[in-house]
Amino acid sequence: MEWSAGEVAELYRRRWDIESFFKILKQHLNIKSFVGTCEQAVRSQIWVAMIAYLLVKVLKRRASHRWSLGGLVHYLRISLLSTQNLFSWLNQPYDMAGTEEVLVLNST
Repeated sequence: MEWSAGEVAELYRRRWDIESFFKILKQHLNIKSFVGTCEQAVRSQIWVAMIAYLLVKVLKRRASHRWSLGGLVHYLRISLLSTQNLFSWLNQPYDMAGTEEVLVLNST
């Protein structure tokens, strides 16, 4: 089987996209291994991770503060059990530091 240089380049690009996705899962979403071993369990965990990743990306895009992806994931983890307004916190995270409230999904 012979492939053109363009086909090889396209296959490599697709492979790189997959590698980049798993890097995000490992580094930012802290998924080091799969919980289940059957195909359905792995698929489910990948779907849940993709949903979580997309939710974080939506929050990052909506925030006026310039978050890094890893920074936002980190601060979401440590702030999930507070009652702060989520979108206020996203825009001014350091103005609310030290409060003992939980983030609430209230966009008003």
